[in-house]
This record gives sequence, structure tokens and C-alpha cells, in this order.
Amino acid sequence: MASIYYRGKPPAGTWWVQFYHPRNGALARFSLATGDKFAAEQLRRRIELEAELRRPELQLVQIPPPVLECLGVPPPLPLPPTAAASAALPAGGRRARVRDLLALYWGIIREENVAAHRSNKLSILRHFFGWQIVLEVTGVECRSKPEAYFRGEFVEEISAACVRDFIGSRGLEPKTKRHYRELFHNLFEVALADGLIHATNIHSPNPMAALPSYAVRYRKPIVFLDPAQVQTQFDLLAGSPSMQAGVALMIHAGLRRAETLWLKRECICGDLEFLSVRTQCDLESGDEDGPVVGGVKTEGSTRPVSILPPLRSFLERYLQTLAGEWLVPDDPRRGGRWDKDNFSSELRKFNRKHGLPWTCLHYRHTFATNRCAEGWNVWDLAREMGTGLDMLQKHYAAFVRPARQQRQPPAD
Repeated sequence: MASIYYRGKPPAGTWWVQFYHPRNGALARFSLATGDKFAAEQLRRRIELEAELRRPELQLVQIPPPVLECLGVPPPLPLPPTAAASAALPAGGRRARVRDLLALYWGIIREENVAAHRSNKLSILRHFFGWQIVLEVTGVECRSKPEAYFRGEFVEEISAACVRDFIGSRGLEPKTKRHYRELFHNLFEVALADGLIHATNIHSPNPMAALPSYAVRYRKPIVFLDPAQVQTQFDLLAGSPSMQAGVALMIHAGLRRAETLWLKRECICGDLEFLSVRTQCDLESGDEDGPVVGGVKTEGSTRPVSILPPLRSFLERYLQTLAGEWLVPDDPRRGGRWDKDNFSSELRKFNRKHGLPWTCLHYRHTFATNRCAEGWNVWDLAREMGTGLDMLQKHYAAFVRPARQQRQPPAD
């Protein structure tokens, strides 16, 4: 924003303009060399627009040539590498190497992230920096060996424009693009915090803030099963007790796929009142919430989950036929644990064969919407499902009863 003010005594005074520099945040003041208020206001508006156009995030926006031709604007000249760089050199002039940043970032995600999240982040880093340098820094082997998209040696050579073009070249869905953006934003937060680079823009210290948001503006509607559809699903799975048990646990207990497949017989309370569920990350497509405990995604913790009457009735019959330790075995004879991708693949094939569109995520939606319809308190439901209030309200706000109609939370 720019503003104008008058200095001097009329009619000899002049109008001045002040504004903040779009990159370094410094306050600038200049005389407009005019005493005409209308002309000063026009100049103020022009200066404000010119300053806005020089904001880092707008430098990445490419106007289509036909629009430029229509407006009579010459096409922009390509920026030299130094001008397009995303971050300044650190104090002392020592250039930060990509290898040093990767080593620092790997040390953080190795301690703070679960295995599945580490694997996903390393995959993104391999495609951007190349598999060789990621292997040298982390020591983690990989099956695929993608070539590097970025071939520079120094961190300050990584511009937001380069990252944007990399994300655009991958053919990703908006949700996945946001994951990529989050990784690069975090990567440069680490570089800034450790002093590998210094910010060049006081308003947006992290150069990756200039990346598009990749926001998903129109969410897919929640899909859930009504009682008749639930019965249809169970009836068709009668010939596969193990798969039927997995579906029952997801529909009547709201478990994630990975949590369901990690359950053992010993996880069931002796009086069939609740399950002891080990929190597991499940990166199945569409399951955006992930396990959350205390607002942080984690792995290895446990939570109690109520066994509702429909599930209790099923388990009373099912446990009498269960031979092994796993509650949802992949083979009744061997009793091994299902691989989550294999389970989803077999379930998808089975449902497609019978013309059913439902997946594991739809079963979890069914549990949540049914509990909301029954008037469950949102805090109770969040604890039962192992998710956060924000995520619960984000997905199921339309199904949550007004507060006065919700059942009261149990006394601690």
C-alpha cells in the first residue's frame, strides 16, 4: 500500500508518497513534485500498482502472449540466474551447498517423521535433486533411479520458479502438488533457521512462499453407505469372513485401513466393550487426515475405541472361527497379516465385480456420519477416530448436530 501526504504551506507545498519496498520492506518516501491533489492521487495509485507487480510471487506469473499483445505490453526478458535466485548468500560470502542442506533436512525428518512420510519425502527429493546425491547423504536405497531435475550445486540457485516448473512437470493432482509445496517450504525453513541462507524479502522470508497455493477449491462430497447398502456389502462378503471382518471394523469402529489390518485378537477387551487400537499411518488415496494424537501425526501410540452393538454381535460369531492371532488374516489357513495395498486391491476387484463403488475410505466416512447423526459429541468422535477436531469439522461439519442436541461428554 502507498499513501500520500502534503508538505509545506499552500500553495508552495508539494505532495509526497510513502510506501514499503516490495522486497526488502524498507520504508521509502519521495516527493511527487506536484501540488495538485488529483495528480498526486493518480501517481500514488500508479506507484502502488508498480510496487505490487514487483512482489516475488507475482514475478512467477506468466501472462499469455495474446493478452500481452492485446495490452500492448512487450514480452518480459528472461531474468539472469542471479536475479532469479530465490535466496541471498549467507553472511561471510560462503555459498551453501545442496549436499549440506539435504544432510541437515534428513537429520530432522529421520527423527520427527514416521517411515511412510520419510519415504514419500525422499522420493520427492530424489526426483528433484537426483537419486545419487540423496543416496550419498541418507544411505537409503531406492528401486527407481530418477534423473535430477535441478542440477545446480548451491542452495541459492534454487528459485521458486524452478520448483514451480518442477511441480508442474510431474502431472500431479492438486492435493499432491500441495504436499510438494509443503516439502520445499519446510526445506527452506530449515535452511533459514540454520543460517545456510539469508532472506532477501522481509515480507516473505521463505522464498518458497512465492509458489502457488495449489488449493483444492472444490472438495469431493463425502460418500457413505446407508443401512441397506451396509447390509448389501456384508451379505456379498459372506464367503470371505476375513474381508468381511475388515469391512465391519471400518464401518462400525471407524478405523483406518492400516489400523484394521494391524489388529490382533489380544487387542479386543475380554468383555467385548472396546478395542485397543495401535495408531498407524495410512496413506491411502483420499485419506487426508492421517493419524493424529495431540494435534501431531504420529505412529505407535494406542487409543481405546468403543465396540458398538453391531460390531459386538459380529465379533461374538467371528471370533469362534478365528484360528490365528491376526484379527483380519490374509489367509484363514496361514493366518498372516494382510498387506494394506493387497487388501484394497482385492476388495476393489470384488466390489467392481458386483457393481459396488465403495472403498475403505467410504467405510470410515460411514462411521463418522452415523455417529454425527446419533448426536455424538465432536470431541468424543475425534478421540474415537484418532483425528483432530479441525479435520473432523472440515469433512463432516454438515452432519454434526447443533451443540444443544449432542450427547454430553463423559465425566473424566
